Amino acid sequence: MEETSLMQEVEQDLLNMEAIDIEDEEDYILSARSTNKWNEFRDRLAKKMFEDVDTTSPLYLHPSDGSNTIIIEKLQGSSNYRAWKRSLEIALAAKRKLGFATGAVTRDKEDSVKQEA
Repeated sequence: MEETSLMQEVEQDLLNMEAIDIEDEEDYILSARSTNKWNEFRDRLAKKMFEDVDTTSPLYLHPSDGSNTIIIEKLQGSSNYRAWKRSLEIALAAKRKLGFATGAVTRDKEDSVKQEA
């Protein structure tokens, strides 16, 4: 078992470390140990948290989606309308949100949670 030998190596390194003098023990974690049971629980929990995420949904927000990530020239009237509109369409399409502006994405009438979105 590679994991067991790694843990043994870490434990040996900890034993070989020079002790330090701690004035206030309440501010420090003095020891920590990760068990196989904890690792299995953590992995199951992480899998369960993300198994229901539909990244293809137009309602999905990627961590990089934010108001400051779309940079478009300010609309200055009819002189730059066509360029502004095209830039906005490209930016929204890149984030898969163009359907909200065009009306192609409609509210889900069957899912009450998505109706609120």
